[in-house]
Amino acid sequence: MEYLSVGKIMEPFALKGEVKIASDFKYSIEVFKVGNIIYLGEDKKPLKITKSRFYKNRYYVLFEGYNDINEISSFLKKIVYFKREDLNIGNSYLKSDIVGFNVVEDGVIIGVLDDVIDMNGREIYRVKSNNDYFMIPNNSEFIKEIDVLNKKITVKLIEGMR
Repeated sequence: MEYLSVGKIMEPFALKGEVKIASDFKYSIEVFKVGNIIYLGEDKKPLKITKSRFYKNRYYVLFEGYNDINEISSFLKKIVYFKREDLNIGNSYLKSDIVGFNVVEDGVIIGVLDDVIDMNGREIYRVKSNNDYFMIPNNSEFIKEIDVLNKKITVKLIEGMR
């Protein structure tokens, strides 16, 4: 069972047990829905969401059975997780899903995707080729196709990128 880190509880909101959660997870809108179960901290304590809203870059969330600020004080500053199998993103994929894919140009494997780096909202693919690394911006000029079934990323690079 794979757990995805989807945010961090920052602070309480008001006195009724609501918490503010900071999240930069790409599919956080799917995670912080009423009725979903998120998992708190390293021991993965399950918490059911009974109320959720987004305001000023934070999710304001209330958990079932926790209706007082004193009951949630131990939750503060803890990471929250979501089960990968519960994430319904259709044909989309997560960054972690494509790490390890072969990077192919003109039918030849030129490396393996080592990491997906977020640079101010833009994704950069770090590719390992032999004992060296090079970067490819994730845009349609360079990334031609991501084939999830065959674990392959087809690219067209310009001179000097490798």
